[in-house]
Amino acid sequence: MPNFRMISSFAIGFIPFLHPEKHSLPQVYANYARGSMRKIKAMDLLFSSGNNPKKVQEIFVSSDAVKKFATTRDYRGLLALGNIILEVPAHGNLALSYDAWLSRDEEIGYTPYRLPFLGKFLKLGHPRGDGTRREPVVESNGQTAYLSHRVEFRIGWFGNFVGRLLTGYWAPYVWMQVEYLSRRDGSYLLTLSGSCIPTQVRLSSVPAREAATVAVRLGDSVKQPIALMPGNLPQVLYVHDMKGNSADDVSDFFTRGNLLASEAYSIIFAVRGNPLTEGATDEGE
Repeated sequence: MPNFRMISSFAIGFIPFLHPEKHSLPQVYANYARGSMRKIKAMDLLFSSGNNPKKVQEIFVSSDAVKKFATTRDYRGLLALGNIILEVPAHGNLALSYDAWLSRDEEIGYTPYRLPFLGKFLKLGHPRGDGTRREPVVESNGQTAYLSHRVEFRIGWFGNFVGRLLTGYWAPYVWMQVEYLSRRDGSYLLTLSGSCIPTQVRLSSVPAREAATVAVRLGDSVKQPIALMPGNLPQVLYVHDMKGNSADDVSDFFTRGNLLASEAYSIIFAVRGNPLTEGATDEGE
């Protein structure tokens, strides 16, 4: 049986930056804060501490590129798994291998603190967030192999303390997760999930010189299958925009305290791995 390459998985989580004097709060957050000056101030601080990452696809063209982006501190969380290989022996358990492109310190992002001054915002610093990086989980048997990776993070201690004073609650841990469930024939299910905050962009890529890969979103009769073309530039599979959250999601999020934030989305794609040819190069080099 041949071995197979799975498509890579990349994610960036960030708070969109909104100047409170130039942009109104998204309606769902304004509704949540209505009648409470403390909550209004908390929502203003949330969006004024936002990030502004540029050219998101280019962040993940290689492991070196994403590590370089991490030095900008312009994100809340990152996830990057590349070179994911399903090994199919003639007998015995399947095996899944991968390259984790980031360390724990690089996966957990930052919160820009800004001070209003003469109609502009001065950046006072980028304190690191608080978070947990679990090592990717791999399980397998003779018929299936499973790989999952989740990054959990939240605002750092000072911002969390200020938020507690304004809202009455500690910040929950937000998260991004990817899961692969592979079969012997190289077909697999790719599941992308995460919390309602922050905004999350989920991407994937197929290495150059390999066949294009089609990802079919399950349970969705509207979306067309996504054709992932070979090359270093990743393609967007899904975007969760926190500005479009429901009222229930926002209310639940800001009252969870120290718990893990609730799941806001779970998107499943059916994919078929590319059979590996002898001498195939590693992804992201």
